[in-house]
Amino acid sequence: LNVERLFTRDDVQTTAEAPSGEALNVERLFTRDDVQSLLRRLTGMNLQEKLFRERRLSRPQRSHFALMTDEAFQKTVKSMRNIGEHFLQFVPVLEPRCSSTTVKSMRNIGEHFLQFVPVLEPRCSSTVILAKDPELDCFDESKFVFTDLSFGLGVRIRSVVVRETDGTLRSASPEERDRMGRVYRGHPHRPVNEPQLFKQPYLQVC
Repeated sequence: LNVERLFTRDDVQTTAEAPSGEALNVERLFTRDDVQSLLRRLTGMNLQEKLFRERRLSRPQRSHFALMTDEAFQKTVKSMRNIGEHFLQFVPVLEPRCSSTTVKSMRNIGEHFLQFVPVLEPRCSSTVILAKDPELDCFDESKFVFTDLSFGLGVRIRSVVVRETDGTLRSASPEERDRMGRVYRGHPHRPVNEPQLFKQPYLQVC
């Protein structure tokens, strides 16, 4: 790599014409695009073997596994590369310390706290009948609930259907959808009340 090309004639003239005792503007020189590009090339962008390799941590983190399509995998690799480039930045660019900037940032924070709560449309309590199968009538005394357990789906998007005892297949009601969501993925602010049957002394009696 030709490191000498970083210092152009303009920089040399600026340095020569600067008064004696005045330091070179190293920050302007170091934050130039060509200098940063050269430093990134010197550092490299080896994601698997260098940046995101396995490390020994004092507190182990939970691993995440997901089934993805080729398009989703490429998007994930691209996002991880962007994260890697963010970690490899040499000089963080800070905003100038100015009173007007501080007032503007405080105003933005105040506007954020004064935002109104978004009004959501009420959930429709009606269900949609998907199929009627009379041959399944009286097949069992209990209903069957089928829940889509695909990774990364929200509560409102996840498919939940119910097979009635008379063979009717319908969509789940909002209450049934909430119950299934709490079964497979608990909510910290919506704890499940454990029945008294599983506590002492009732458990010993049973």
